[in-house]
Amino acid sequence: MVSISSSDNELLLKDLGICPQTLADNCSSQELDNYIGIVNWLTRRKLKPGSSALEKTKGYKEALHLLCELQEWEKIQIILHKSLPINSNISLPLYEYLLFNELSRELLAISQEILTSLEGYEHDLTFVELLKARAMSATNNQLEEARVLLEELFNKSLSGTEIHIESLAYLGMRQVNSGSYKEGIENLNSALLKADKSDFVDTAKIKELKTDILENLAFFEMNASHFQDAMRLYSEVISLREELGLFHKIIGPLAHQGIIARKIGDYEQARTFLEKAKKQATEIESESQVVWVSHHLAYVLLNQGNPDLAEDLCKFSINGYQKFDNQWGLSDCYEQMGLICLAQRNFDQAKNHFQRSLNTRKMIGNRHGTASSTLDLALAFWNKRNFLKAIFYLLKGFYLYYNLGILNRTRFRRMLKLALVWTFGNKKWTM
Repeated sequence: MVSISSSDNELLLKDLGICPQTLADNCSSQELDNYIGIVNWLTRRKLKPGSSALEKTKGYKEALHLLCELQEWEKIQIILHKSLPINSNISLPLYEYLLFNELSRELLAISQEILTSLEGYEHDLTFVELLKARAMSATNNQLEEARVLLEELFNKSLSGTEIHIESLAYLGMRQVNSGSYKEGIENLNSALLKADKSDFVDTAKIKELKTDILENLAFFEMNASHFQDAMRLYSEVISLREELGLFHKIIGPLAHQGIIARKIGDYEQARTFLEKAKKQATEIESESQVVWVSHHLAYVLLNQGNPDLAEDLCKFSINGYQKFDNQWGLSDCYEQMGLICLAQRNFDQAKNHFQRSLNTRKMIGNRHGTASSTLDLALAFWNKRNFLKAIFYLLKGFYLYYNLGILNRTRFRRMLKLALVWTFGNKKWTM
């Protein structure tokens, strides 16, 4: 990522109305200490080349902390919306920059401090509450709290307002990603309808939000094995984001097209999509997305009969997810490592990895992943010739998929094929 210059932050001081030369004449002693601290954090802190996104945003976080002590809401808003570059062409406001770089815990801490410091004042803090909910949605242990807060925001906001539409959309996204498909799809479609009928339909924020909604609808179609519909929706998302200049948000749908190609057995096309996505993630120095795409490239290598190469990529992704404390990604990698062990005929290790994946997915509330890991255990026990446990986990996995509402003929055939090839035949499978 490109650097953030001190001269740029000097301009930020002007936007904040802070003049270092006249601070002593215009501030009380307590205010003076805080404002001097803000000046130092924003303009006198030297960053080394190649500093992480966390290091690059530390000065803004500390400045926000000092402004919270001063209860300066207007200045807090200016820093939250401070534009930070991710490459020479794309910049994001601070709060989006944090989410993009897997720094949701930093955003959660910032939003909570703002809400606490300004409690009791007559400021409209719904925007900060929404940031808090989005940050909680991106962490692994506060998904239920995020759902509750998003529902509260939706219910208390006026119909047709941006916050009303956004809170409903983010609620639907949270539900779809955690496997609550029925409620999530209803909320996403409702949010899409409200967005189209609102006075804000042509604003940049709502246009971008609509692409997020479509992306999550595509994710559901993919998980329901409606691959043509999913591919069409992902193509639509990419086209809309290109029109809007949201090039940093093309990596996700592009990689998912690769995932779909892999699921239908077109491994060369899958590799093309995923390598293109990885290249784009590398160009904008998005380490978290490089880690995620590498994980899915490992699946392609496994499908093509290269479990040892797949293992190398999987271990790379595990290290990356551990760095970001991404339990969701780690649970996916544990499952993948289990499948790699199956390919290497190491059934005990496979079972251990599948169990670890299942435990993590239960902990974070990933219902779809829980169903997948349950069926993985059926495979492991079958290969260990423990047929009673295999049948138990098989039936339990089918029941979990049924409860999710996505146990259709296509998925049943694919799961049956997966079991047959892993047990008897060629390991070039799809899942």
